[in-house]
Amino acid sequence: MHSRVAAIDVGSNSMRIAVIETDGGAFLEVVQEARAVPRLIRDVRTTGRLSAASMERVLDVLREFLAIARSSSATDVAAVATSAVRDAANADELVATVRSQLGIELQVASGEEEARFAFLGALHSLPVTDGVLVDIGGGSAELVRFRGRAAESLLSLQLGAVRLTDDFLGNDPPTPEQLRALRKHLAREFSRAHLGRLKPGSQFVGTGGTVRNLAKIARVRYGHPLPHLHGYSLSRARLGELVSDLSGMPRAARLEIAGLNEDRAETIVAGALVIEALLESLDADELVVSGQGLREGVALAHAGGALLPVDALREAAVRVALERFAPDDGAASARRVRIAGRLAEALPPGGGDVAEMLPVAAALLDLGRGIDYYNRHRHTESILLARGLDGFRHREQALVGALVRLANSERYDPLTYAPLLTEADRPPLARAAALLQLADQLEQRLPWAAFGLHVEVDASAGVVRLTGDLPAGWDAGAARKRLSRAFGLNLVTGAGGGV
Repeated sequence: MHSRVAAIDVGSNSMRIAVIETDGGAFLEVVQEARAVPRLIRDVRTTGRLSAASMERVLDVLREFLAIARSSSATDVAAVATSAVRDAANADELVATVRSQLGIELQVASGEEEARFAFLGALHSLPVTDGVLVDIGGGSAELVRFRGRAAESLLSLQLGAVRLTDDFLGNDPPTPEQLRALRKHLAREFSRAHLGRLKPGSQFVGTGGTVRNLAKIARVRYGHPLPHLHGYSLSRARLGELVSDLSGMPRAARLEIAGLNEDRAETIVAGALVIEALLESLDADELVVSGQGLREGVALAHAGGALLPVDALREAAVRVALERFAPDDGAASARRVRIAGRLAEALPPGGGDVAEMLPVAAALLDLGRGIDYYNRHRHTESILLARGLDGFRHREQALVGALVRLANSERYDPLTYAPLLTEADRPPLARAAALLQLADQLEQRLPWAAFGLHVEVDASAGVVRLTGDLPAGWDAGAARKRLSRAFGLNLVTGAGGGV
């Protein structure tokens, strides 16, 4: 059963709301969000308390957030405060005031609770099983080591981007001596945390505003064919280039950088150095970016959700996409997947993950039909690009999009998705797309009831023969020529036979 939860994060640097629709398991979608930047941490660090002005500002923002929640038909509100409020001597006063004036409970999360929320939200729809997660906030950084998509250890360190900027990077731009001092501090703190090295097959995942802003800068600077940050991989080398550039320019110059939010210009250097130090400490090659985090985790926890295994997450993502964009296509989608699978058994397209994505492309081929039948392949690709596919890596999403377009036209250039796709992908994509086009034609012509389809390859005769419950006289048209070019085999069809 779907519910809408207004998840509110009263953070050290910013306050955020996300109204999230979820079924408590596979489905999660943000339907509304907003943010404000009160920077409570500077108030707390100066006096050890939240000032009256800060508390009033929090109340004003919460009133605005509750109006957003009501207008978005949220059925529940879950509000969490993190590092700055946690450190404030008068946190209880804020909690009591929020309760009496607004009628909601503000949970002051412990460091471990904050880490658990971040972990649940960040990993929910990423195809990651083992590794380390970092969530960089304004006051603290939460670290979670996980295995089998379950948290093994949770840690909160006083290494937030605002805190480190104030403590170490007083100049604008910071001096080389200040940068060295912060790097030494981070290396010492991570050594004390005993993080160890990443094990083979494990991944380093990051969430939070610092991580998202670094990814946005990199995506613009280096070019990336997918529009969403969730699942983007930022290499260690490219992060090093960003750190060098960002730390060498004043805040006013950083404001001109495409992809960097104005309120992050002051603290992005410190946050980037935290990521750089973690990459070195873990000996990781890249950072996998999560576009989700604490708010999604709060909503999921409130709805009783848990992390699904990656295979179940992928199946759910395909099902949710069909339910949302092609609710009447479930039976046809299943038939198309079955037919494509049978064709691929006889005529393997090769390419490893290309072959693995063929059934996914077959399932989702007709998502765009409700927009325009004649341009359904292009609209399907647009939907996939805009939404993304939970549980699938960016390269896998690019392969699905390219297969859908190539099934319609051989003239489509799959290197539209470069650098995710390369020249080496062209041959297996051409073969898989030929099978997908043929599967689509067969699905339209086979009976609604159970059918028999037999695929036989006679390589010596250069023939692939289809027999079963096929329409008399059907010769496959363009699919015949496409199959011949892709596999060097002539397609022969005939009635009779069976599975």
